[in-house]
Amino acid sequence: METLNQVVMINPTMSTVLWLAAWWALMLVPLVFVRLITSRQQNKIKFDPSGNDLDGLAARITRVTCNNYENIPLFIGVLLAAQLLGLSEITDQTVCWLLYARIGQSLAHLISGSRNWVLVRFAFYIAQWALVSCYVVQLLMAVY
Repeated sequence: METLNQVVMINPTMSTVLWLAAWWALMLVPLVFVRLITSRQQNKIKFDPSGNDLDGLAARITRVTCNNYENIPLFIGVLLAAQLLGLSEITDQTVCWLLYARIGQSLAHLISGSRNWVLVRFAFYIAQWALVSCYVVQLLMAVY
């Protein structure tokens, strides 16, 4: 009987796809609790999805979740394209850094909204986009 690893190639690229999805889901957990608590305190269900109706950590939790919705699907799409094209060797060597930068950006966002932490967060953001941009260019060059 074949194991899952024999049927589906689990390489660093596919592992990172799973970890990005897990991180995305994990970041939704505190958002649910924040929204439940604030809706009870304010005695209303209506809320601003951008987090502008909240302060401090609660607002940052909401924005982390929004940021994940804006970026993670594209990252997963590029990684799945590499896998489906049989070109995961392009992403395998550095894809862990994409995951680390995503986690770092989320954590920096949660820690503080101060200027220094915004710069740290931006550095993580640039690292992610630099990696994904390199992947896209290399994949396009390999295909065409």
